[in-house]
Amino acid sequence: VCDTTGLNGAYTIRITAQDAAGNASVYPLSLSVDNVVSDTSAAITNPAYGMVIANIVEVIGLANDTNFKEYKVEYSSRSDPDSWHPLGNTRTEPVENDRLGSWDTRAAGDGSFNIRLTVTDLAGNTRAAGVPVMVDNSVPAVKITAPLTGNVLSSVVAVQGAVADPNFAQYKVEY
Repeated sequence: VCDTTGLNGAYTIRITAQDAAGNASVYPLSLSVDNVVSDTSAAITNPAYGMVIANIVEVIGLANDTNFKEYKVEYSSRSDPDSWHPLGNTRTEPVENDRLGSWDTRAAGDGSFNIRLTVTDLAGNTRAAGVPVMVDNSVPAVKITAPLTGNVLSSVVAVQGAVADPNFAQYKVEY
């Protein structure tokens, strides 16, 4: 057993065996020790924290390490935060501020979700990054209550109505 706690870099382990006649054999083994989790980079830059998203969303960010092995992107509903679903396969190429994966949010339904990126190095060290998002694939409900269909109008007309959507942003009246 070798305790590599606190070690980083290139090392050689040597095993020397000697028999009763004094014959000896040495077996060297060169290896790298990586106990530096801070070297692992994981970041999601799109979608942004708290963003309202819809349809197919490109997940953009950073997944890298000096001894990079792989990364995965997953999502979970905030109502079931322990149930993670993969967004594609685990990938084995590092990414520098580029596409990590994509998510067709229409399959997940509307609601609050988390997106998580987990980067793993060859030593098994991991770093995760996540962002909460709101999925909204539902169109706003719109109703005009005045004037009514078929009314004959003149001069200035007050248009009245209602819009319902949990993520309502704006409205525009055109004629």
